[in-house]
Amino acid sequence: MAVPALVVRILEGTGRVNLGQGTVMTVQGAGAALSPLVGGWVAQLCGYAVAFFVLGAFAVISILLWIAFAAAGSLYTQSNQLPKPFPRALLGSFA
Repeated sequence: MAVPALVVRILEGTGRVNLGQGTVMTVQGAGAALSPLVGGWVAQLCGYAVAFFVLGAFAVISILLWIAFAAAGSLYTQSNQLPKPFPRALLGSFA
């Protein structure tokens, strides 16, 4: 629940909150779907200890990214500047 709230905080006022929420939910869904696949594959090849280490590394990286983006969001809030909207050219047909 913290990540969608962070997305709203960072993107508030840009008109891209829904795009950000959709992106976060898509990535979370893909992670939930792929985690058992990756964990099972690594466990079969290298053992359970390595599988737990690999999936734990994914979790640590995710937490570090969350902290980094939370810090970026608080910088925008403190300076009363909003981040620039995502370039429409990169969105293609989704814009």
